Amino acid sequence: MNFYMILMLSGQSQPPCHLSVFLEVTDSRNTSSDWSCFVSHRLSVVNQKMEDKSVTKESQNRYSKAAKDWGWREFVTLTSLFDQDSGFLVQDTVIFSAEVLILKETSIMQDFTEHDSELSSSGSPLDNSGKRSSFTWKVENFLSFKEIMETRKIFSKFFQAGGCELRIGRCSCKHILSPAFYSLVVVVVVVNFYVFIL
Repeated sequence: MNFYMILMLSGQSQPPCHLSVFLEVTDSRNTSSDWSCFVSHRLSVVNQKMEDKSVTKESQNRYSKAAKDWGWREFVTLTSLFDQDSGFLVQDTVIFSAEVLILKETSIMQDFTEHDSELSSSGSPLDNSGKRSSFTWKVENFLSFKEIMETRKIFSKFFQAGGCELRIGRCSCKHILSPAFYSLVVVVVVVNFYVFIL
């Protein structure tokens, strides 16, 4: 998997007054049209005089061939970046950093007919054509995302079932549930609606 930091000195704001910073992820070994990967990334512009003044932003996104770069249009102002006293530009050098954590995942989509007696009582979604669909999402480095899931969510790639576009997600949902229960929450996203399943 290849990672690239994309910098746009003019930014994408009008009038141009910010540095835009994006992370691009590609996988030249995977030619599948539905390739995707979930990445937590922290991008920084390092302050070389006072490290605690560095500008750092963090996000979690699912990258794909259709959405291969994510980032911020207004990461830091150009005024601050080029100010000789600010600490970002020292002896014609600016330091950028990227910390990346990739979700190790596999997913399997299976379709079954309603005549399959072994699956008839499994509770899998049954679509209008009488076909049951089963989507399995396996996360192998789940604990690596434990701290992230305290405040944010991770989610699978989209899959089709019953004419709907779905995905499985995991978040703490502390604002809805007591601490004793939030670790058991699974989020299923249907188009733009959230359904919480305990």
